Amino acid sequence: MPTLIALLALQSAQAASNERNAAATLKTFASASADFRANDRDGNRINDFWVGDVSGLYRIDPGDGAIKLIEISAAAADAKPCVPLDKAGALGSTKLVAVPGGAATKAGYRYAAVPKYQPDEGPGKPYDEGGGRCPAKFAFCAWPAEHGPGGTATFLITEENIIWKRNTGGQAVTVVPRDPASQGWTRLD
Repeated sequence: MPTLIALLALQSAQAASNERNAAATLKTFASASADFRANDRDGNRINDFWVGDVSGLYRIDPGDGAIKLIEISAAAADAKPCVPLDKAGALGSTKLVAVPGGAATKAGYRYAAVPKYQPDEGPGKPYDEGGGRCPAKFAFCAWPAEHGPGGTATFLITEENIIWKRNTGGQAVTVVPRDPASQGWTRLD
């Protein structure tokens, strides 16, 4: 029969694995976002980032099916989709396909597009400049679905392709700080 120490060690190892997976998944979001912008994956003839949600990096249908720039498991872990995951729909003129199977976690984590960033002066400014897009910026975050057993770190990535880590008590990021390090975030290299 397993001992309490063995169970705690197993739980700690699982949380660490979940955290590594979350950080790696955010890196794929940054790569997918760069591809989306550079190659005009939505076909709108504008080089812009998709900031409407996470799942759009899988679900956007420019007319010939979903773009599938991220794994379906990452799309299904979107905690704040702009259109319910189990339904096809649209954000403005952008068509989104349904995600088969609907919402889930990915290795114990949930994901979301961060809605705002802190400019040099003033209150938080929305990334979304219309229709789920922004020409120059994006941010995504990952946080444990079950804080503690599933992990304790919340992760953040922006267009700078730097992953930041902080224990937010299991809360999603709503505003990217101007200087994450000054707000207690640790840069992962």
